[in-house]
Amino acid sequence: MTNAELARRYLDAFATADADAIVRHVSDDFENIQVGVLGTGCTGKDTYRERLSGFFADFANLKYTVEELIDSCDKVVVAYKMTCTEN
Repeated sequence: MTNAELARRYLDAFATADADAIVRHVSDDFENIQVGVLGTGCTGKDTYRERLSGFFADFANLKYTVEELIDSCDKVVVAYKMTCTEN
């Protein structure tokens, strides 16, 4: 699997609202860095998994649509659009 494919599968997993399916795509030392005004980040796969339940409680019908993907050596940059229904 290429890095680009992994990035797409990770984002696609959010549509399942299955935290286990999502965290299968991240490493144990994963860092979730949020840049949004209301976002808060976390470090670690287990902590990330725990926080996903609250995330899905806030946003139903969650979907990420890739608008642009750049795959360069060992880095992938993804511009995406998130859509959902706010609970």
